[in-house]
Amino acid sequence: MKSARWFAILLPFALGAAPSAAQSIRVSGVSTMQYVSARGLREDSVPIAATTGDGALRYTPDGAAVRCLDEATYCHYLAPGGLLRALPLTQDLGVAAWGLGRGVRVQAQLRFRPAAPGDAELWPRAEDRFEALEAYLEVARPYGRVRLGRQWQSSGLGTYSYDGASLQLRRGVAYLDVYGGWSLVRGLSEPVTSDALAGIEPFAPDARAVLLGSRLQLRLSAAAGGSVTYQREIRSDRLGLYSERISSDASYRSARWSLSAATDADLATRVLNHLRLQASARPRPDLELDLFARRYRPYFDLWTIWGAFAPVGFSELGAGAHLRPASWPVAVSVDAARRGYAETDAQLGFAPLRDTGWRVGAALSSRWASPWSASVRYGADVGFGAARTEYAWRLQRAFDGGARVGVNGTLFDRASDYQLSNGKVLGGGVEGTWPLGETLRTSGHLLAYRHLGASAASGADWTQLRALLQLEWTLGKEPVSAGVGR
Repeated sequence: MKSARWFAILLPFALGAAPSAAQSIRVSGVSTMQYVSARGLREDSVPIAATTGDGALRYTPDGAAVRCLDEATYCHYLAPGGLLRALPLTQDLGVAAWGLGRGVRVQAQLRFRPAAPGDAELWPRAEDRFEALEAYLEVARPYGRVRLGRQWQSSGLGTYSYDGASLQLRRGVAYLDVYGGWSLVRGLSEPVTSDALAGIEPFAPDARAVLLGSRLQLRLSAAAGGSVTYQREIRSDRLGLYSERISSDASYRSARWSLSAATDADLATRVLNHLRLQASARPRPDLELDLFARRYRPYFDLWTIWGAFAPVGFSELGAGAHLRPASWPVAVSVDAARRGYAETDAQLGFAPLRDTGWRVGAALSSRWASPWSASVRYGADVGFGAARTEYAWRLQRAFDGGARVGVNGTLFDRASDYQLSNGKVLGGGVEGTWPLGETLRTSGHLLAYRHLGASAASGADWTQLRALLQLEWTLGKEPVSAGVGR
């Protein structure tokens, strides 16, 4: 509920200002009701004498992997538990008010979660009844703008939310953003000291984080541009550093080819986390070719213990092709990549670790005339500790007025210690979208998944049922752009 303060502070600006001819408010919403049923997990054990193999990893007679500690008489594993059900409800509201003064507007993105019946462990954060994703006051001028409140910054470092202020200055092709405030955990809209983080992080920080950053963008032309972002997070008592990062990117596009490069690095640990180079070419109108190379190493904030495990990264080289001849009834896409993993001190006593990985994919999509469309895709991905193959298909029909209905299906397997250890999952369902007017639309889907070929003690059971119904609505007109800021 702490995030409600920005909504309480800024809402009077939108609702209580003196009316004027140019003043208006636009409210949009998405009302969502979902149903989910799935099997949970439970801890179980088996006598070590009933297992096969030796060492820490052994197998039950029905093929389930179990862990056996030294001198223990029982081995332990996770087995499917009871059926869990949840009916989560969500109401998202977007509020935009402008005309409150010269270049003044209020922007808010709010989320309400009514009490959801069902099993709480199946739907995390269901007890968090209100969340302000965004709530700020903006004053814009031709040379820039100022924002105050809850806002977010998106760059090559990811998306960061914070409670504070930001200043953007513009001169010619250059944009300079300077921002700072109380940092919020990404994806939670909560401080690092919140109970939501402490419940899953045993060494959660005991002091809030202060976010400070700047970003310089150059828009040289419609075809070329780039940016550099520097950002750091410090403890509120100035006794420690939580993160210090930098990123940069540049791109150029023409009618026949394009080039782009992006990188981000952890200055605190002097580690290059990501470097990506990509080139695309269109030798003829119906053919596009892509080539990319990247180097990646996972990033962790300094306050979390996970960075102490020295995760290794990988280098990857990949390519793709997209062919859309006008005379063909289908368009064809293919892609492939190969990864090489860095050296690690980790090892397994029962099997060697892979030091390479690869992925391939192929897709066909229809070029039929409306109202029908169809697509089918195959993908495979093999890494050092997991593998996955998947088949997916979709058939849709469009109707006058924007309505659309369809059916889809999937068949996949995923071999991994923490995912689907054996068997396959067959799934499918129906989906649809129905406009009910210019400012009202409803959509939904019903999906069912069945876990095939798995033993009773094989870990997670992916058999589940999912349903969703959404209502999107809008009150008020779109604001007229003032032509300043972004």
